[in-house]
Amino acid sequence: MGMQIFNGYVFVCYHAAEGWLKSHVVLQAFEARAARMSVACAQKLAKFVNPEEGFAEISPNLVEASVAHCQLIVVSKFIEKLQQDIPGKGVKEQLEILCSVYALHLLHKHQGSLQCRCAS
Repeated sequence: MGMQIFNGYVFVCYHAAEGWLKSHVVLQAFEARAARMSVACAQKLAKFVNPEEGFAEISPNLVEASVAHCQLIVVSKFIEKLQQDIPGKGVKEQLEILCSVYALHLLHKHQGSLQCRCAS
């Protein structure tokens, strides 16, 4: 796994498919995506003389960045909770699978905002 910065944007790069089943890899991808989208909004907003016009103009981008941040929170709290003891035979294992499916679904759905060009 690697993190690369290109034009001020952070890109998460992982070449092995198995890596996406590791919680720290998934969490870094969500963190990088949320940070990158927030920075992009801030940079776009800084170009406007009138902040109110800027907010009106980039509101779709702000919504997307907000959604990315909320997804980061949900995934990070899910992963955090799985670090604790969970009672019930097989419950923790099933929740780990559910967490992976949920996170991978979101990563697949938003793969355009996660892709990078990495040196092989």
